[in-house]
Amino acid sequence: MATAEFCPHCPEPYTWNQESWANLGCLVLSILPLFLMILFWMFFFMGFLFR
Repeated sequence: MATAEFCPHCPEPYTWNQESWANLGCLVLSILPLFLMILFWMFFFMGFLFR
């Protein structure tokens, strides 16, 4: 299913009801570092330009 495609490192969901929450948590954990890195560089360059 989508779990193996998008999240190869995530554990298998226990039941069919928790599958969507497992995929959502895995996607959030994979996107969050990228989002934080973008925010960090954005604030860094804004502080550098508007000092």
